Amino acid sequence: MSYSIPKKASAYLFYVGLSDQSNTKVFKANPTLAAGDFKLSKDGGALVNLTNMPTVTPAAGVLVQVSLTASEMSADTITLVFSDQAGAEWCDLIIVLQTTALQTDDLMPLASYSAPDNVDIATILTRTDVATSTRSTYAGADTAGTTTLLSRITAALTITSGKVDVNDKSGFSLSSAGVAAIWNALITGLTVVGSIGKRLVDYVDATISSRNEIGPANSDIAAIKARTDLLPDDPASNTAVATRLAGSAYSAAPTVSQVADAVSAASDPLLNVVPGAYAVGTAGHALGGIPTVAQVVDGVWDEPIGGHVNANSTGQKLNTAASGVGSGPIQWVYTLTDVATHLPVPQAYIWATTDAIGSNIVAQGLTDNFGVVTFYLSAGTYYIWRVKAGWIFANPDAEVVA
Repeated sequence: MSYSIPKKASAYLFYVGLSDQSNTKVFKANPTLAAGDFKLSKDGGALVNLTNMPTVTPAAGVLVQVSLTASEMSADTITLVFSDQAGAEWCDLIIVLQTTALQTDDLMPLASYSAPDNVDIATILTRTDVATSTRSTYAGADTAGTTTLLSRITAALTITSGKVDVNDKSGFSLSSAGVAAIWNALITGLTVVGSIGKRLVDYVDATISSRNEIGPANSDIAAIKARTDLLPDDPASNTAVATRLAGSAYSAAPTVSQVADAVSAASDPLLNVVPGAYAVGTAGHALGGIPTVAQVVDGVWDEPIGGHVNANSTGQKLNTAASGVGSGPIQWVYTLTDVATHLPVPQAYIWATTDAIGSNIVAQGLTDNFGVVTFYLSAGTYYIWRVKAGWIFANPDAEVVA
């Protein structure tokens, strides 16, 4: 554990004093310290509680001992925030520690260190004497010269902002032999996948040199020629086209008069009998299903009369004549009025049924100018139905006849 300059990743112990809130000129004696009062942030990270709770040391004094663990010191910047959570005794305090990788103690010799003796030092001096600085570094011989090693380096290199440039680059160019060696390399040696040499071996060999045609296969060309041989020599020439059409392989299109003669010579298509085998929904089926006059007549007279009740229609008149106003013993009068004006509604067709769905009609008739119709019914409940063009009624109207 160190007690001097904060060392990174090494436990650190130090002391602080906390100012008294009641008199900030003095430190608080025996301050109350609670969990959560002391927090730490590493390199700007989130604040967390200290592992070791600070203590008043010595007891009842003004010194507060703070002990940080090696883990808490594992950062370049350690920020400590001290704040009285109760807020009544001592003032807030922030401390920032800048750590270092090595302390002064780390630079001092260890207990096991042995200093070199005078013999070793003399040997080193013999090998690094003044003659070393006068050696030529480029002459190829270990002889003294007027050009020193330092001057050789200075002449060959230029160092600018940490960048080293070689002043003489002439020695870097490839010689003719070097260029020839590249182009004369045997393809059997160019086997590295992904290299330019391997790509040249794969694609600039017999695979390409053996190609003798570019474009579609001969069979495709022959098929195209077989079709174009049927075209005239000059497709844009009317004479050439007429000549081709006049050949035995072509039939001339019929003229207008030939078409007219063929139509007039044929039998009238409207007189043809339509077969009955056409599928439902087709025009043939619709034409074949048109009823005859006799079938239409039978359909009209066989139509159920109860379905035709529109006021003043032929069906309604026939219904009235057929059913009448009933045959019961009780004469029952029904008056139809306008619900808004309470005026009578004349010439409305009224019928009575014994069921709510209106299938069993027992009496029917038209209202007179006073909106009245009279039925002859037996005692019971009846459902009255009202119809008149341009009017809407809430049908049926349940009525009790007694």
